Amino acid sequence: MARHLGLDAWYQEVPLPPQWSDVDGVWLVNLHVNVVVPASNGHWVVDVSGQEMPDNQRARRLTDAEALALYLNNLGAEALLARDLPRAYAYLRKAIGVAPRLPHVWSNLGVAYDRNGQTGDAIRAYELALRLDPVQSRAASNLFHVYQREGNLAAAEKLQARVEKRRRRNPYYQYQLARQALAEHRYEDADRLLRRAIALNNQDYRFHYDLARTRALLGNAEAARKSLERARNLAPENLLLAAVNPGDLLLPSD
Repeated sequence: MARHLGLDAWYQEVPLPPQWSDVDGVWLVNLHVNVVVPASNGHWVVDVSGQEMPDNQRARRLTDAEALALYLNNLGAEALLARDLPRAYAYLRKAIGVAPRLPHVWSNLGVAYDRNGQTGDAIRAYELALRLDPVQSRAASNLFHVYQREGNLAAAEKLQARVEKRRRRNPYYQYQLARQALAEHRYEDADRLLRRAIALNNQDYRFHYDLARTRALLGNAEAARKSLERARNLAPENLLLAAVNPGDLLLPSD
Protein backbone atom coordinates (compact mmCIF):
# COMPACT_ATOMS: atom_id res chain seq x y z
CA MET A 1 0.00 0.00 0.00
CA ALA A 2 2.81 2.41 0.89
CA ARG A 3 4.47 1.78 -2.46
CA HIS A 4 1.23 2.52 -4.28
CA LEU A 5 1.47 5.94 -2.65
CA GLY A 6 5.00 6.40 -3.97
CA LEU A 7 6.80 5.65 -0.71
CA ASP A 8 9.97 3.54 -0.63
CA ALA A 9 8.78 1.02 1.96
CA TRP A 10 10.65 -2.20 2.72
CA TYR A 11 10.42 -5.34 4.83
CA GLN A 12 12.76 -6.09 7.69
CA GLU A 13 13.46 -9.07 9.92
CA VAL A 14 13.68 -8.05 13.57
CA PRO A 15 15.98 -10.10 15.83
CA LEU A 16 13.55 -10.52 18.69
CA PRO A 17 13.59 -13.77 20.66
CA PRO A 18 11.69 -16.36 18.56
CA GLN A 19 8.03 -16.86 19.42
CA TRP A 20 7.07 -20.52 19.72
CA SER A 21 3.58 -21.94 19.37
CA ASP A 22 2.23 -25.46 19.72
CA VAL A 23 -0.10 -26.60 16.93
CA ASP A 24 -1.33 -30.19 17.14
CA GLY A 25 1.77 -31.24 19.02
CA VAL A 26 4.16 -29.58 16.55
CA TRP A 27 6.24 -26.67 17.79
CA LEU A 28 6.50 -23.75 15.38
CA VAL A 29 9.08 -20.98 15.54
CA ASN A 30 7.53 -17.68 14.50
CA LEU A 31 10.11 -15.23 13.17
CA HIS A 32 9.36 -11.52 13.36
CA VAL A 33 8.98 -9.42 10.19
CA ASN A 34 7.58 -5.91 9.90
CA VAL A 35 7.54 -3.03 7.40
CA VAL A 36 9.49 0.22 7.42
CA VAL A 37 8.09 3.36 5.78
CA PRO A 38 10.41 6.37 5.46
CA ALA A 39 9.17 9.72 6.76
CA SER A 40 10.53 13.26 6.70
CA ASN A 41 11.71 13.00 10.31
CA GLY A 42 12.98 9.42 10.19
CA HIS A 43 10.80 6.41 9.50
CA TRP A 44 7.67 4.63 10.62
CA VAL A 45 7.62 0.96 11.57
CA VAL A 46 4.38 -0.83 10.66
CA ASP A 47 4.01 -3.81 12.97
CA VAL A 48 0.76 -5.71 13.49
CA SER A 49 2.04 -7.98 16.29
CA GLY A 50 1.38 -5.58 19.13
CA GLN A 51 4.85 -6.28 20.55
CA GLU A 52 6.95 -3.43 21.86
CA MET A 53 9.99 -2.89 19.63
CA PRO A 54 13.16 -2.02 21.58
CA ASP A 55 15.10 0.86 20.04
CA ASN A 56 18.40 -1.00 19.99
CA GLN A 57 17.26 -3.95 17.91
CA ARG A 58 19.42 -4.61 14.87
CA ALA A 59 16.93 -5.31 12.12
CA ARG A 60 17.97 -6.83 8.81
CA ARG A 61 16.47 -5.35 5.67
CA LEU A 62 14.84 -8.00 3.51
CA THR A 63 14.72 -7.99 -0.25
CA ASP A 64 11.31 -8.37 -1.83
CA ALA A 65 12.37 -11.84 -2.92
CA GLU A 66 13.24 -12.83 0.66
CA ALA A 67 9.93 -11.48 1.96
CA LEU A 68 8.05 -13.44 -0.71
CA ALA A 69 10.06 -16.56 0.12
CA LEU A 70 9.18 -16.24 3.81
CA TYR A 71 5.50 -15.94 2.87
CA LEU A 72 5.75 -19.07 0.71
CA ASN A 73 7.61 -20.77 3.55
CA ASN A 74 4.67 -20.01 5.85
CA LEU A 75 2.28 -21.57 3.33
CA GLY A 76 4.54 -24.59 3.16
CA ALA A 77 4.57 -24.89 6.95
CA GLU A 78 0.76 -24.72 7.00
CA ALA A 79 0.65 -27.53 4.43
CA LEU A 80 3.01 -29.60 6.59
CA LEU A 81 0.65 -29.15 9.53
CA ALA A 82 -2.23 -30.26 7.31
CA ARG A 83 -0.15 -33.32 6.30
CA ASP A 84 -0.38 -32.25 2.67
CA LEU A 85 3.16 -33.14 1.61
CA PRO A 86 2.80 -32.40 -2.14
CA ARG A 87 1.50 -28.90 -1.43
CA ALA A 88 4.16 -28.32 1.24
CA TYR A 89 6.91 -29.44 -1.12
CA ALA A 90 5.59 -27.20 -3.91
CA TYR A 91 5.52 -24.08 -1.71
CA LEU A 92 8.92 -24.74 -0.15
CA ARG A 93 10.63 -25.47 -3.47
CA LYS A 94 9.09 -22.29 -4.88
CA ALA A 95 10.37 -20.34 -1.86
CA ILE A 96 13.88 -21.69 -2.44
CA GLY A 97 13.62 -20.79 -6.12
CA VAL A 98 12.80 -17.20 -5.14
CA ALA A 99 15.44 -16.84 -2.39
CA PRO A 100 17.76 -19.84 -2.06
CA ARG A 101 19.76 -18.71 0.98
CA LEU A 102 17.14 -18.68 3.74
CA PRO A 103 18.05 -21.42 6.24
CA HIS A 104 14.56 -21.76 7.72
CA VAL A 105 13.14 -22.70 4.32
CA TRP A 106 15.74 -25.42 3.84
CA SER A 107 15.01 -26.73 7.34
CA ASN A 108 11.29 -26.97 6.59
CA LEU A 109 12.03 -28.64 3.27
CA GLY A 110 14.07 -31.18 5.21
CA VAL A 111 10.99 -31.91 7.33
CA ALA A 112 8.91 -32.44 4.18
CA TYR A 113 11.51 -34.80 2.73
CA ASP A 114 11.83 -36.72 5.99
CA ARG A 115 8.08 -37.20 6.32
CA ASN A 116 8.01 -38.51 2.77
CA GLY A 117 10.70 -41.08 3.52
CA GLN A 118 13.38 -39.25 1.51
CA THR A 119 16.03 -39.50 4.21
CA GLY A 120 19.01 -38.62 2.03
CA ASP A 121 17.30 -35.50 0.68
CA ALA A 122 16.27 -34.52 4.22
CA ILE A 123 19.86 -34.81 5.45
CA ARG A 124 21.14 -32.68 2.58
CA ALA A 125 18.48 -30.01 3.25
CA TYR A 126 19.30 -29.86 6.97
CA GLU A 127 23.04 -29.74 6.28
CA LEU A 128 22.56 -26.87 3.83
CA ALA A 129 20.45 -25.00 6.40
CA LEU A 130 23.33 -25.36 8.87
CA ARG A 131 25.89 -24.18 6.32
CA LEU A 132 23.79 -21.07 5.74
CA ASP A 133 23.29 -20.53 9.47
CA PRO A 134 25.47 -22.62 11.82
CA VAL A 135 23.25 -21.73 14.80
CA GLN A 136 20.03 -22.93 13.13
CA SER A 137 18.84 -24.93 16.13
CA ARG A 138 15.82 -26.63 14.51
CA ALA A 139 17.88 -27.92 11.59
CA ALA A 140 20.56 -29.20 13.98
CA SER A 141 17.99 -30.92 16.18
CA ASN A 142 16.18 -32.50 13.23
CA LEU A 143 19.44 -33.66 11.67
CA PHE A 144 20.53 -35.12 15.01
CA HIS A 145 17.30 -37.14 15.20
CA VAL A 146 17.70 -38.42 11.64
CA TYR A 147 21.28 -39.52 12.29
CA GLN A 148 20.21 -41.32 15.47
CA ARG A 149 17.27 -43.00 13.78
CA GLU A 150 19.41 -44.16 10.87
CA GLY A 151 22.12 -45.51 13.18
CA ASN A 152 24.75 -42.98 12.09
CA LEU A 153 26.00 -42.54 15.64
CA ALA A 154 29.32 -40.95 14.67
CA ALA A 155 27.55 -38.13 12.82
CA ALA A 156 25.01 -37.77 15.63
CA GLU A 157 27.79 -37.49 18.20
CA LYS A 158 29.29 -34.52 16.34
CA LEU A 159 25.99 -32.66 16.73
CA GLN A 160 25.07 -33.85 20.21
CA ALA A 161 26.89 -31.20 22.26
CA ARG A 162 25.46 -28.38 20.12
CA VAL A 163 21.91 -29.77 20.28
CA GLU A 164 22.01 -30.39 24.03
CA LYS A 165 23.38 -26.89 24.69
CA ARG A 166 20.54 -25.35 22.69
CA ARG A 167 17.98 -27.53 24.44
CA ARG A 168 19.20 -26.46 27.87
CA ARG A 169 18.67 -22.84 26.84
CA ASN A 170 15.29 -23.41 25.16
CA PRO A 171 12.36 -22.93 27.56
CA TYR A 172 9.97 -24.59 25.12
CA TYR A 173 12.02 -27.76 25.00
CA GLN A 174 11.91 -27.84 28.81
CA TYR A 175 8.15 -27.25 28.61
CA GLN A 176 7.74 -30.10 26.15
CA LEU A 177 9.57 -32.43 28.55
CA ALA A 178 7.40 -31.16 31.41
CA ARG A 179 4.19 -31.93 29.54
CA GLN A 180 5.46 -35.42 28.84
CA ALA A 181 6.24 -35.84 32.54
CA LEU A 182 2.73 -34.63 33.40
CA ALA A 183 1.16 -37.14 31.03
CA GLU A 184 3.22 -39.88 32.67
CA HIS A 185 2.25 -38.71 36.19
CA ARG A 186 5.86 -37.79 37.05
CA TYR A 187 4.83 -34.64 38.90
CA GLU A 188 8.13 -33.93 40.67
CA ASP A 189 9.93 -34.02 37.32
CA ALA A 190 7.25 -31.82 35.75
CA ASP A 191 7.60 -29.28 38.57
CA ARG A 192 11.38 -29.13 38.11
CA LEU A 193 11.17 -28.80 34.33
CA LEU A 194 8.47 -26.12 34.46
CA ARG A 195 10.50 -24.08 36.95
CA ARG A 196 13.46 -24.36 34.59
CA ALA A 197 11.31 -23.18 31.66
CA ILE A 198 10.08 -20.21 33.70
CA ALA A 199 13.65 -19.31 34.68
CA LEU A 200 14.41 -19.05 30.96
CA ASN A 201 11.16 -17.25 30.03
CA ASN A 202 8.76 -16.10 32.72
CA GLN A 203 6.32 -14.39 30.33
CA ASP A 204 4.51 -17.41 28.84
CA TYR A 205 1.24 -18.08 30.65
CA ARG A 206 1.28 -21.75 29.64
CA PHE A 207 4.32 -22.43 31.79
CA HIS A 208 2.67 -20.92 34.86
CA TYR A 209 -0.68 -22.61 34.20
CA ASP A 210 0.85 -26.06 33.96
CA LEU A 211 2.98 -25.33 37.01
CA ALA A 212 -0.24 -24.50 38.86
CA ARG A 213 -1.77 -27.81 37.82
CA THR A 214 1.40 -29.67 38.75
CA ARG A 215 1.54 -28.10 42.18
CA ALA A 216 -2.12 -28.90 42.75
CA LEU A 217 -1.39 -32.51 41.86
CA LEU A 218 1.49 -32.44 44.35
CA GLY A 219 -0.88 -31.18 47.03
CA ASN A 220 0.57 -27.66 47.31
CA ALA A 221 -2.63 -25.63 47.04
CA GLU A 222 -1.16 -22.23 47.95
CA ALA A 223 1.68 -22.49 45.41
CA ALA A 224 -0.85 -23.68 42.82
CA ARG A 225 -3.03 -20.64 43.48
CA LYS A 226 -0.10 -18.25 43.03
CA SER A 227 0.97 -19.89 39.77
CA LEU A 228 -2.60 -19.79 38.47
CA GLU A 229 -2.86 -16.09 39.32
CA ARG A 230 0.37 -15.43 37.45
CA ALA A 231 -0.89 -17.41 34.43
CA ARG A 232 -4.14 -15.43 34.35
CA ASN A 233 -2.23 -12.14 34.48
CA LEU A 234 -0.13 -13.17 31.48
CA ALA A 235 -2.80 -14.88 29.39
CA PRO A 236 -4.48 -13.10 26.45
CA GLU A 237 -7.56 -11.15 27.48
CA ASN A 238 -9.90 -13.38 25.48
CA LEU A 239 -8.59 -16.57 27.09
CA LEU A 240 -10.33 -17.81 30.21
CA LEU A 241 -8.16 -20.20 32.20
CA ALA A 242 -10.09 -22.72 34.25
CA ALA A 243 -9.48 -23.19 37.93
CA VAL A 244 -6.88 -25.85 38.60
CA ASN A 245 -8.42 -29.28 38.99
CA PRO A 246 -5.89 -31.87 40.24
CA GLY A 247 -7.79 -34.63 38.48
CA ASP A 248 -7.73 -32.93 35.08
CA LEU A 249 -4.62 -33.46 32.97
CA LEU A 250 -5.98 -31.80 29.81
CA LEU A 251 -3.93 -28.91 28.51
CA PRO A 252 -5.63 -25.54 27.98
CA SER A 253 -6.33 -24.72 24.36
CA ASP A 254 -4.52 -21.70 22.99
